[in-house]
Amino acid sequence: MADQRPTAARLPLSIRSGTAVAAGALLASSLPPRGWWPLGVAGIGLLGATLRDVTARCRFLLGALAGATLLTVGLWWATGLHFGGGIVLIACQGLLFGLIGPLVNPVRPWTALTGAVVLVEALRWRWPLSGLPFASPVLGQVDAPWVAIAPLAGSLGVLLVTAAVGGALAAGLAAGRGKAITMAAFSLALTPFVLSGPWPVSVENGRADVVRVAIVQGGGPTGTSAATGDPAVPLRRALALSADIPEETDLVVWAENVIQVSFPFEDSDVAASLGVLAAENHTTMLVGVTENDDALGEVPRFRNAAVVVEGDGQVGDRYEKVIRVPFGEYVPLRDLLARVVDLSRVPRDAIVGEGPPTVQTSLGTIGTVISFEAMFPQRVRAAVSAGGQFLVVPTNASSYVGPDVPAQQLAGARLRAMETGRAIAQAAPTGYSAIIDPDGTVRRLSQLGSGEVLTGEVMKRTALTPFVRFGDGPTLLAASVFVGVAWAPTAYSRWSRSRSMYSISLD
Repeated sequence: MADQRPTAARLPLSIRSGTAVAAGALLASSLPPRGWWPLGVAGIGLLGATLRDVTARCRFLLGALAGATLLTVGLWWATGLHFGGGIVLIACQGLLFGLIGPLVNPVRPWTALTGAVVLVEALRWRWPLSGLPFASPVLGQVDAPWVAIAPLAGSLGVLLVTAAVGGALAAGLAAGRGKAITMAAFSLALTPFVLSGPWPVSVENGRADVVRVAIVQGGGPTGTSAATGDPAVPLRRALALSADIPEETDLVVWAENVIQVSFPFEDSDVAASLGVLAAENHTTMLVGVTENDDALGEVPRFRNAAVVVEGDGQVGDRYEKVIRVPFGEYVPLRDLLARVVDLSRVPRDAIVGEGPPTVQTSLGTIGTVISFEAMFPQRVRAAVSAGGQFLVVPTNASSYVGPDVPAQQLAGARLRAMETGRAIAQAAPTGYSAIIDPDGTVRRLSQLGSGEVLTGEVMKRTALTPFVRFGDGPTLLAASVFVGVAWAPTAYSRWSRSRSMYSISLD
């Protein structure tokens, strides 16, 4: 069998570097708030062409260059919190993205590329620390036709199809006009298959029960740090807007961090005021609470919680955030880093919560994930598996200037709704607040910076999608098969050569 190791590059490295940057730029253009999803497909195809016929080291460097381009655009907002830290974050995430390169077979890149993109993104969502799902290419595919596969295979399944289509089109173009037309027809044929797939979420007992929701967005300027802002301002704005919520509202939702008190919340004056408000309106409230608990250790600590106040005025169940934002809600190796880095913008560390991401209320079980957690499919899956009939996402992107973080959060929430078949009520102090149907349709959407109350209905459901039942396991297995199939002939060729050389040496 012929030697299938990569030959000398057909294109100079300088040109390949340019195409790697172009691939990353195309992927970045698909991310919200731009959201041009076909460019994400083109970006993956161009990345595969760039990685063809070069060594493993070059493939890693080219993949990292594409990743750095994508993530510079997708994560630039992080430099607003700390410029040096943001640059380090982008560089590290770019290097992780570069791992796509060595997984791609340079002789037949398209098949391996499909699996490699999925495997590396799955790693990025989990490691290092708690992982980072922001700026993922799948966020740019929330309006693509194959997003309908999300209830079956989750966001990684959507990414698998995206990479397969991008790779198929690029392979067809590389093979010639006739095959390009064939590959394009194959890719388009996926659309009706996905849209008519056997995974719509059923509604038990006919029409689903609904909950009438009012989401309170206090408003105000973006780019306001929670560490330096006046904590009384968000509370005052939320109270003013909550005074006029519509009658017969079942649930009022306040955003993350709107209330800042000392631990415990139940003993605070704010809790008493909200009890009166809930009783007067005969409604349940779910509010974002930051509880300072400086009694734990030398470093100031706080709890980030979503707390229920029932219609009888009593404080009910709570959920405390489990997945914290590294360098936002806590600082790893704080004592060491404090010697060389200014940590004044992150003066406290969040306490890790416990238990499933749900709260028990008079309205039933509500899946509750707080801000950053909503970007993690497995955390939202845990909320539904624990009985969440719909989802509430208190979040806070007011520290960031511009629409990038809120738009990516909104895209993530839409994917979570489709994966789990659950409606979502998302509340943010400065936006985006939203009411999202189980199929990912945004029914109500606030404006950035405005003070407003979004009202609407969310459906209560108990049916479980295949993704909730089985998780990412089947998709990760499929991705591994794609990579393995692509490398199998090369591995066999190497084994045959080594066997032949061994036979000659014996002779």
